[in-house]
Amino acid sequence: MPGQNGRQAKGKLLRVSDETHARVARLTKLLGQSHREVVERAVADLERRRFLEDMASAFEDLARDEAAFEAYRAELAAWDVTVGDALARPDGA
Repeated sequence: MPGQNGRQAKGKLLRVSDETHARVARLTKLLGQSHREVVERAVADLERRRFLEDMASAFEDLARDEAAFEAYRAELAAWDVTVGDALARPDGA
């Protein structure tokens, strides 16, 4: 299949419904991007959203376990002392 520059496009064929193809086509015009760029961006956004949802779920599980959550908070407090390492304080000290 020829690409935009007349050469063979590299990559794999992805079959989608006519409705999805039309939605991608609308987004290409709206964003000024190619179909490939729109699909790649959508996949990256979905991966990022899934990662954040999984992280939020794991944190909720942690928060329900009082002992584990307290250990987590204690570890955060221990690391808090490193926050200002080698940085000048605003008061000049």
